Amino acid sequence: MNNKKKTKAQRSNYQKYFPMIIFISILFMSVGYAVINSINLNIDGEAIAKEQSGVYITEATYHSNVSANTSSSKINSIVGATLDTTISLSSTKANSSITYSVTLYNSTDKTQYFYNVDYLLGEDTYSNEGITFELSGLEYQTSIASKSYLTFTLTFKYANSTLSQANTLNSMLNFTFIESTNYTIQSVHGDYTLTTTCTAGNECQNMTVNDFILSVDKVVIPEPAHGTMTISKTYDPSTGNLTFKRSSLIGQNFITYSGKVHMIKNPKLVATASGNYSISINLTSLENYSSMTADDFYYEITWLIAPEAPYEADSETMGVSGDITISKSYNASTGILTIQRSSIKGTGTLSFEVNVYIIK
Repeated sequence: MNNKKKTKAQRSNYQKYFPMIIFISILFMSVGYAVINSINLNIDGEAIAKEQSGVYITEATYHSNVSANTSSSKINSIVGATLDTTISLSSTKANSSITYSVTLYNSTDKTQYFYNVDYLLGEDTYSNEGITFELSGLEYQTSIASKSYLTFTLTFKYANSTLSQANTLNSMLNFTFIESTNYTIQSVHGDYTLTTTCTAGNECQNMTVNDFILSVDKVVIPEPAHGTMTISKTYDPSTGNLTFKRSSLIGQNFITYSGKVHMIKNPKLVATASGNYSISINLTSLENYSSMTADDFYYEITWLIAPEAPYEADSETMGVSGDITISKSYNASTGILTIQRSSIKGTGTLSFEVNVYIIK
C-alpha cells in the first residue's frame, strides 16, 4: 500500500516538473544550435563572423568595384580565418575588379605575424586561375598585437589585366598567421659548419633553403690565412635542419664566423655589390625607400677574399689575421644602405661581396 502511494506521489512530481524539463531541454538545444552557427555563417552580401579562437575574420564588407557584377558577387561564408566568396567580373573589360574590406582579430595572448594565404585550385576552392587577388594593408610578416584588430582590403581582378575564358570565380582563402616567436632571429657561431633549426612549426615544411639568410657579422682569423671564403647552405624541410658551411682558407683551420639567421619566406633580392672596407648601395629605386630602416634590409655574404700579400715584410707567412666585424646602416633620406667591415691585420686589402634582400 505504501509502495502504491509512493508511486502516485512520484508521478505527481513528474507531472509537476515535466513542463520545466521540456523548457530547459529546448533552451539547451537552442544554445547548441547557436554555437554551431557561430562557426560557419552563410550570408549573402555583407558577412559578420562571431567570436572564434586564434586570428579570425570578424567582418568582411563590400568596398568598391570597377565594372564588376556586384549583384552576383558575394561573400558566402566566414569560417575562422577562411573567406568563401563568389566573384563575377565584367566579361568584356580587362580592368574589371571588385574590392572587399576585411577585418581580422587576434584573440591570442601573443603577437601574431601574417604568413600566407592558403588555397587550392579546384571547382569549389579556387575555380579560375585567370582571376587573381591582391591584398593591401596585409603583407608577409604584418603583425597583429594581442587582442587587437587589423583591417585590410582584398581585390579580385583579372591576372595580368587579361580577360579570362570565364569571368566568375569561386574561392576559399585561408589567412595563415604564426606566433611572433616563430620568426625570432637566431644567433649562430661555428667554424666550418653552422647548424640551426627552423622554429616556425608546421610551416617549416613549406620553406626552402632560399628562405633563410645568414648575415655574418664577425669572422675571426686567429693566425694569418689567405684565399677565398664562400658560404653554402642546405636545408631539410622534413626535419627543419638548416646547415651553413664555409670553404677552407689557406692557413689555420680554426677560423670561426658568427651571425644571425633570418627566416624569411620569399625574400626579394634587391642588390648585389662588392667592395673593400665599405659597400654603398643606392636603393632609391624602391617605392617606399624613404620609410624604411636598416632592419628592413638583410645582407648575406657570397664571398670574402683575403689576399696573398705578405703578413709582415720580413715574414714568409701569408695573409691576414684578426677579427672582421661587419655592420649595416641606412639613410632613409638618400636611400643609401651601407655595409661596412672593420680593419684587419695584414698588408693586403680584404674584399667581400654581399647580396641584399628585403621582404616581398
